[in-house]
Parts: sequence; structure tokens; C-alpha cells
Amino acid sequence: MASQEATLHDLTAATTGFKLLLNDDVDGAKKLFGDGDSAFHLLGLGVVDFLKAALGMEEDLMPGAVKSLTDAEAGSKAAAKATRLVKGNAPSRYPVGMEHEICQADATVLLGLTQALSESYMGYLQCMYSLNSAHGKFSKMYKQVFPHGLGPYGTPAQTPSVSRKPSTANVALSVPVSGTQTPASGTSSAASSIANGKTGASTPVSKPSGGFLSRLTSKVTQSTPSLTTAPSDNGVLVPEGPIEELIVAGAAFGYGLFNLVFSLLPNKVKKVVGFLGYQSDRRLGLEALHVAAGVENDVHSAFAAINISFSAHFPPSFGSLVLMTYNGVVLLLAGWQADEERIVRQYREMLISVECKYPHGSLWILNRAKLERMTGNPEKAIEILREGLSPSRPIKFQQADALLMFELSWTLLADRQYEDAAKSFLKIIEMNSWSHATYTYIAAGCYLSLAKDKPEYKARARTLLDSIPKLLERKKIGGKDLPTEVFIQKKIDFYKRKHVRRAGPGTENDYVDSIVISPAEELAISAENPELDTVDELVVRDLLLGILYRTAGDYALSRKYLEAVPLRETEVEGKWTAQVAKFELAVLDLRQVAHEPNSARDKWQAAFKAANGHLDQAAARSNANVDLSSRLDSRIVLLRDEIEVKSQTLGLK
Repeated sequence: MASQEATLHDLTAATTGFKLLLNDDVDGAKKLFGDGDSAFHLLGLGVVDFLKAALGMEEDLMPGAVKSLTDAEAGSKAAAKATRLVKGNAPSRYPVGMEHEICQADATVLLGLTQALSESYMGYLQCMYSLNSAHGKFSKMYKQVFPHGLGPYGTPAQTPSVSRKPSTANVALSVPVSGTQTPASGTSSAASSIANGKTGASTPVSKPSGGFLSRLTSKVTQSTPSLTTAPSDNGVLVPEGPIEELIVAGAAFGYGLFNLVFSLLPNKVKKVVGFLGYQSDRRLGLEALHVAAGVENDVHSAFAAINISFSAHFPPSFGSLVLMTYNGVVLLLAGWQADEERIVRQYREMLISVECKYPHGSLWILNRAKLERMTGNPEKAIEILREGLSPSRPIKFQQADALLMFELSWTLLADRQYEDAAKSFLKIIEMNSWSHATYTYIAAGCYLSLAKDKPEYKARARTLLDSIPKLLERKKIGGKDLPTEVFIQKKIDFYKRKHVRRAGPGTENDYVDSIVISPAEELAISAENPELDTVDELVVRDLLLGILYRTAGDYALSRKYLEAVPLRETEVEGKWTAQVAKFELAVLDLRQVAHEPNSARDKWQAAFKAANGHLDQAAARSNANVDLSSRLDSRIVLLRDEIEVKSQTLGLK
């Protein structure tokens, strides 16, 4: 069995590999991980294979990722067991072998996510089993590491860092710390109320062992209180050395991540996972993530879980990315924020902090561009992304570069640079294997947006549209059609029926001539346009006009168009329009009251009531027959949370 010194050596060596990975040196990281056989090295190999498979949805890479992560899980389990069997272990504040248990739980989470990427029923079952196991492990370790809650570690607003100062023995191994305020200095809007110090002393812990799945698959494990960690000069408990930092950050991150992810699930899904024993507390999750992100001496942090539904991340650098990504999701999808300025400020602070350490990482370039786009600077975002994709960058990570190209494509489209957007979407096809039909469909829409002034672009659009049926027939991961591809097929069928009605039987292949609203950008259309001769097209027009007028600040006209959409719900094929209109009406209610200077509490209360009513109606329309409804469900959850935060700020709760 390896000694404590050998464990520390392995951890330090593997951490160097994660630093290479964070700077996009995938080959260098994989070589370094392959040079060792410790649990940390095995986990590193698993993470590399997982990222390559998941970021690009590369089906042929998934079996390799499963094998690597299975090896990492088994290796970590064996290392933890062997450590506990050794006599005369040095005294520790935490249970012996917990550093390996953290690695095991990390590997289990990633293994479950990889299994889910297959999008097969068996894959989902395997994923649920893995996540149930990891959730139980992280919950147990959280109670062992934080027996009295997170209070002794300080709330994010109170504590700039929970890291030790670099010791003489570890100065050479420490990551340079920038002068920027650390991510732990603030909370997201959803966690704003925890900054007042009311939480911590008796932080609740979820109990996975009481769930249905847990009762079937595991025994109830009682937590063992850990030794009290000594406080630092400022009263904040500080982990000592890389191994303790791994334990503190890993336990906080894993527990926080599960709480955050489960809290963002749509209500219908929450009921299912609640039956299986999963409980969630978003504010506690965010607080735990901030504690993990505050472990500033990142010699171990890359051993925490990655959740690809948000992005790829570890603590504290990846804990910061979880928080950055969460803030970005709120900015992008919620429609309205209780405190947008604060979210943007925290996002920027965290981004600066990690960029100083990993200047070549594509994930940081991606987030910097997202932040510029979401704060109204698309030109700067495009500049950042093009620079990130330029041949001058010293290191390349193909799967991560595909994310940069994806972001660039959407930003160009939003900026109405249609030709460049079309070319960018088509380039993504060369970079990953996910839904070539979707990228092709959007590119065709971009060319159609140019066809009115330049007819030659219609021919390009038709060529692309004609290629889509074969792309839709391609083998799918897990054999299941993607929601976007189902939507595309419905739209093509709709256009064909419309063209046959207008031009006669046998003309369906010329349906491009009947596409009036661009598939890529269904923007404002004149109300008198005779080309819009179906209820579906008229409803889409009203929906988009409602959103556009709201953005322009004409709230009365926006409401007129948005309220018109659900009135024709029974007449349309696309049932998604009424659900989206109800959500957008809720956003309108909130933006309108926020726009009024010094709105009284009673006006806010009325707006909250109206918005929640619209969200209830949107949620009630969610079912399998409504295209992309699960995505809107998540937006509803986010907006409800912002309403809750603002209500508490105003003293209405």
C-alpha cells in the first residue's frame, strides 16, 4: 500500500495532467496520466476520454470512455479499501481513504453520464443506478466533512477563500493566484439570500437512503462525524495540504452539484426523482459550490465531477465553471433576472480568475464570448471566438473547438450575418457527429434569409434542404430521434403540404418556394403579407412580433401579439407556440414592472401573481405532443427561482 507521501506525490503528478487538460493540451495530459497507475491517474484518463466523447457526442469514442471510467472507479475503490487496511495511518481530520472515495464518486458520476449519452433505455437505467450510487457517496462524505453544515467555512460573501496559504513545501506546486477577487466572494442571484449569514450552522442534508431506488440497491449508511477542523486567523476553517483540499473541495462540489442539477429539473421529473429518494436544495447547492470554488490552491481540484448538461468543469476552476455556467444559463434562458448586474459581475470575476491560470483553455474562451454576447456586445464575442479558432492558438482540443464554432455560429446568426453563419454551421459538421441535419437545416435557413435580395442563395438553400432527408435517416445514438430532428421533419412536412395546396399535386419537392419565414430566423413579418396563408405561420408571426416589441420596449403592443397566440391554440399543428407565448407573457409581466421607476411593492406583487399564473399555464401544456417542451420546462424553473429571489428581496415572502 502506498504511503501518505506516495499518495501526495501521485496526486501532485496527476494534478499537473489536469492543468494540461485545462489548457487544451489533451495529448500531453493523456500521456502524463498514462505514466502512472494511481487512482488519480486512472481518473484523469477517464476524464480525458469522457470529454472527447461527450463534448462532440462522438459515439465511437463512448465505449473507450466507459472502459476508462470503469477502470478508474474500480481502481479508486481498491485504493480506498487498501488504505483503510493499513495499520498506523497518520492522524487525519477526515476518514482514512476519503481522497480515494472522492475519486471513486467522481468516476461513478462520469460513468453514469457516459451511459446516458447512448440515449437508450438500458443506458438511462445504468445512468440512474450510477447516479444513485454517487449521490449516496457524496451525501455521506458531505456529512463527514461538514458535520455542522457549511457555516464554519463562511458564506461566499463573507469569505474570499477557504484555502490555506501556500506552505514552503508546496510553493513550487502552487498555482499562481491572480489579484482578482476570488469566485467565492459573491453568490448568484439564486443564492443571494444565503450571504446574510443565516445559513450554515444547521445546514440540512438530503437523505438518499430513504428513497425507493436506494432501498433496492443499498444499505443505509450512517455518517461518521469528523474531527473539527481548526479555524484560520479570520475564523474560517481551512484545509491543510493538497489531500485535505481535495477532500473538502470534492465533497462540497459533488454534493453541491447534485443539489443544483436536481433543483433545475422540470417539476414532473422532480416528482420521479423524489420518489427515487433524491432531494434538492438549490441555495445549499450553490453555497457548497462556492465553498469548493474558494479552495484556491488548486493542486487537486480537477478530481471532481463533470456535468456535461451544463458544461465541463471541476472545482475550484471547474467549480467556478459550474457557477459561471449556471449564471450564464440564468442570463440566457430565464428571460428576466432579479439582479442582472450582480450576476454579470460575478460571472466576470470568476472568469478572470480562471483565465489567469489557464490562458489557453477553450472553455474559458467560450465563457468570455458568451458573457460578451449576453451583455449586448456581439461584435466583441465574434472577435473572441474567431481568435480562439484561429491557427495561431498554440494548442488545440478538437471537441472543445467545436463548442467555440457552435457559439460563433449562433452569435453570427443573432447578429444577422447570415452568410458567415451558414458557413460556420456547416463547418461544425466537420468537427463533430451530432445531428448534421440540424446544422444543415439552420444553414439553409440562413441562405433563405439572403434569397430575397440575392436569388442565387435560394439554390444553395434548396441543395441543403434536399440533403436533409438522408441526414435524418442516419443512425442515431441509441436509435432515438433527437427532438430537433423531429421538429425539422414536421416543418418539412408542413412546407410540402403548403406548396402542394398552392402549386398542385406532384410539386412537393419544390417546397422551398413556399417557405416564407426563414427556418433560421423567423423574424417580424408584415401583418398584411399574403404569403402567410396558414394559421401556424400567422401564430409564429404573432409570437415573434410579441417578443420583438417587448425587446424594443413597446409593452402594450407586445402583449397584444403574445395574447393572440394562445387564442388559436386549437387551430394550429405546432402546439409549442401557445406554451412559449405563455412563458413570454410571464417575462413581459416582470420586465414591464421592472421598467417602471420606483414600482411599489403592490405592483410587484401583482406582477408576480400574473407571471406565476402564466408560468402555471405554460407548465400545464407540457407533454410529449409539444415539441421541445422539456427545454421550456427548465426555463420555467429558472424564471420561478428569479421571482422567488425578488420576492424575498422586497419582503413579500
